[in-house]
Amino acid sequence: MKNLSRNMLLLLASIIVSFILLEGLIRLLFPIYDPSGQILYYRMDDGWCLGPKDVKLIHWTRTGDFKVPVTFNRYGLRDSKDFQNATEDDLFVVGDSFSFGWGVREEDRYSNVLESLLDVSVYNVSIPNDLLGYENLLQYALKNGADVRRVIVGVCMANDLKDYEADKPMYKINVNKLANIKSFFERHSAAYIALATFLHHNQTLRKLAYRLGVLERTIVVSNTNIYSEKALKSSVNKLKEMLLAFQSYILIIPSQSLWAGNNKETESKVHERFVSLLREVGLSVIDLRPIFEAGGDPLQYHFKENPHWNEKGHALAARVIAAHIGRK
Repeated sequence: MKNLSRNMLLLLASIIVSFILLEGLIRLLFPIYDPSGQILYYRMDDGWCLGPKDVKLIHWTRTGDFKVPVTFNRYGLRDSKDFQNATEDDLFVVGDSFSFGWGVREEDRYSNVLESLLDVSVYNVSIPNDLLGYENLLQYALKNGADVRRVIVGVCMANDLKDYEADKPMYKINVNKLANIKSFFERHSAAYIALATFLHHNQTLRKLAYRLGVLERTIVVSNTNIYSEKALKSSVNKLKEMLLAFQSYILIIPSQSLWAGNNKETESKVHERFVSLLREVGLSVIDLRPIFEAGGDPLQYHFKENPHWNEKGHALAARVIAAHIGRK
């Protein structure tokens, strides 16, 4: 028994040492797999949630959907322009990862494409958050000398709706314990990221991993809404309150769950009711759902295995916004 215990301890120690060596070698030889290169956001001492200041990194996904450079400016925002140069006619875009441009180059985001369609500058102050976070980002821009008059708020129907008085989200996140474990390793292990990337790029192994449940398509684990009239009205009130001082446009970013998964009926009800409530209180709404559906395949505007818009989705959104604003 003593020999068995000793051998087991030696085996365990060997595995741990081997993993540490493998982890170090991968980080040294293949720095792209280093988890420290992932996009992270930080809550500052003054309460603002921002990206790292004056940092450039490569944003990529192990599924192969995208690999793009991301540069944060001195304010911790992804915008090559300094919002202190904004004039009263310029536009400010605020929102979550869709408006941030998750997975696309800065010049391909709907805010940048919109700038090329309109004779005004468009400043992007988006950081993944909720409506309260967007309000804070606008205040952050104002505090740092930006002349914010005209605002486009990108409202993500998958995760922005909540009872803001009770701080209770209207959505649920469809993840399991395995997903939580994988999330931990994604944040801390280059070896895991390298292995997962290899699995995703090998068609045979990827299919086997899906069948065994080792890998999950992103769309399967996306958020789904639970209908709540209270949360819908609370979200509308929050938007109306935060935008009182601005000329504003509400860009409705449809949830993928409208077209995939088993919650389509509820998602449709939530979507239509929320848009209706926004218009009832006099907010200017740009609803992308009918535009995306008009093409016959709404998912064509998203990455294959990531819920965010691809360049095609951003380009379409920009054209729709430009047409809407041009009518005002």
